[in-house]
Amino acid sequence: MSNYKLPPRQKMINLLYVILIAMLAINISGEVLDGFATANQDMKKNVETLKVYNGGLEKQLAACGNMDAVQKAAQLKKELLVIDENIMHLEDTIQVVAQEGSFTKGMNVDDDLNAVEAIMLHQQNASELKVAVEAFRKKCLQLTFDETSRKMIGSLLNTDADEKGKSWEERHFANLPVIGCKMMMSKIQKDLWLAFNETLRCVNERVKGNDSLMPRQEVRPVLDNNLLEALVAHLENRNMHGQTVKNKDGHMKMLVMTENQAPLFANYENLISVTALSESPTNLEVSLSNGSIRKEGSNYIAVPDGKEQTAVLTVKSGGKVLARYEYKVMPLPTPVPSLMYIASSGRQREYRSNVPLSQKEIQSISRIKLNMEGGVNTQETVTGFDLMLIKGQNQTVRMAHSNGAELTPEMKQILTKTMKGDKLIFTNISVKGKHTPVRQTVSVNVIPM
Repeated sequence: MSNYKLPPRQKMINLLYVILIAMLAINISGEVLDGFATANQDMKKNVETLKVYNGGLEKQLAACGNMDAVQKAAQLKKELLVIDENIMHLEDTIQVVAQEGSFTKGMNVDDDLNAVEAIMLHQQNASELKVAVEAFRKKCLQLTFDETSRKMIGSLLNTDADEKGKSWEERHFANLPVIGCKMMMSKIQKDLWLAFNETLRCVNERVKGNDSLMPRQEVRPVLDNNLLEALVAHLENRNMHGQTVKNKDGHMKMLVMTENQAPLFANYENLISVTALSESPTNLEVSLSNGSIRKEGSNYIAVPDGKEQTAVLTVKSGGKVLARYEYKVMPLPTPVPSLMYIASSGRQREYRSNVPLSQKEIQSISRIKLNMEGGVNTQETVTGFDLMLIKGQNQTVRMAHSNGAELTPEMKQILTKTMKGDKLIFTNISVKGKHTPVRQTVSVNVIPM
C-alpha cells in the first residue's frame, strides 16, 4: 500500500485550523484588555498625585524641626524609590521579552501570557518584590503608633497567602497578560505610596504634638487671665521658643517668640518667624552670630556660615537685648544624583543604582538629575562630573569631563563602547547652590547587561 501525502493546499488548511484552535484557547477579549489599560492609567495618576501630596507632608515635617523624624522619613522614602525603580525595570523587561517572543515584531503584545510568568514567577522576581514590600511594611509600622493607621498599612501591604493557600506571588502574577501585569504593578506602587502617606501623616501628627516619635501624654496648660502669661504657658506646652520681658515689679510687658526649635542648616536660607507681643509698639533688631540674617516680609531668613556648630539669634529693641536663642547648626543634606535615560519602553526614567541596563539604555543616558532628600530643597545644580569606563577584559580606562549636568559628545561616544562586564562610573559629581560652596555628592555606578 502506497503512502498517501497531503497536497500542499490541504497542509495549509490544516495548519490554519491548528492556529485558529490555539488562538481560541488563549484568546483574551478586547474588553478585558481595555479594562486593564484603563485601571493601569488611573492607578498611575493616583501614584503621581500621592507623590505630590507626600512631598507637602515631607516639607511640613522638615519645618517641625525634629531631625530624627526627618531622617527616618527620608530613609523610608529612599527605600520606596528603590522598589519603585525595580518595578519599572521589571515592567520594561517583561515588555521586551514579550516583544522578542512575538511572531509579529512591532505589534502590540499586551495580551501575551508567557512573559509575565517567565519573568515574575520562574525567575522568582515576584518573591524578591514580596520581600521588599514586607521590609518596607515593617519600617512603616515602626514609625506608626495609631492603631487604625497600623491596620490600614498592614492591609495595604499584606503578603499572606489567601484562604485557598494561593501565595501572594500567584495572586498577583499568575495567568496575567502583559497589560494585566502593568496594572498589578501600578496597584502595588499605589499601595506602597499610600502606606508611606499614612506613615508620614502619623509622624507629622506625633511631631507636632510633642516633637517626639514616642507616645505622648497630653498636658493642658492652666490659662491665666493675663494674656501674655497664658501665651507663655501655651508655648511651653508646644515646645516653642518664648522669652518674656518684665518690669521691675515683675509685671510682664512683652513676649518675644520664634516659630520653632528646628536646627538651622548651614549655607541654607532657613525661615524663622520672630514675633513680639507687647503693651506698646516695638521695633525689633534681629541679628545672627556665625552667619547672616535678613527680614523678608513678616519673616526672617537666617543663613549660618557653617563654621560653627551653633548660631545665636539675638532680638533687640532700642539697643536693649530682649531675647537670645541658640540654634544647633547642621550640615545641609547632600542631594542624591540619578541618571536620566530612555527605557526600552520608550519612556524617560531615572537610574540610581543596582539595576542592570541594556546597551541601548546606557547609550540613551543624557544628563544627571539631583534629587532632594529629607524634604529640604537645597536648590543646588550640577557644576561638573567625570565619566569613567573601565573595560572588563584588559582593564583599560577611558575618561571624560563635563562642566555641567549634560553629557558631552565625547561621553556619549564612550557610552557606545560599553559592554557587559565593564565598569561604568559617573563620579566627582560637583554641586553648588546660591549660598553653598562647591561640594561633591555620591557617585553613580551603572551595571551594563
